[in-house]
Amino acid sequence: MASITVTTTANQDLILAWLASHADPPVADGPTYLQQRVTEVLQNYVRQYREAHTPATPDQMHAAFLAATPAQQNAILTALGLGTMQP
Repeated sequence: MASITVTTTANQDLILAWLASHADPPVADGPTYLQQRVTEVLQNYVRQYREAHTPATPDQMHAAFLAATPAQQNAILTALGLGTMQP
């Protein structure tokens, strides 16, 4: 696991301490609060990255195709070289 060091100013320390005390639930101190927020941001980034790079299952693709408008369905069929649907 990587480790980073963050240097804060006195004003930033005061703000972090205030945010920590007003968090829901309250957090012990500013550094703990900052670590929790950084972890939250990184975990969200990792989740979004995995979702963006994980291939959709055939069932997901089928459901998305059926939920698409006729124009969107025709665009998909055309992109796949399958022609278009007739009304």
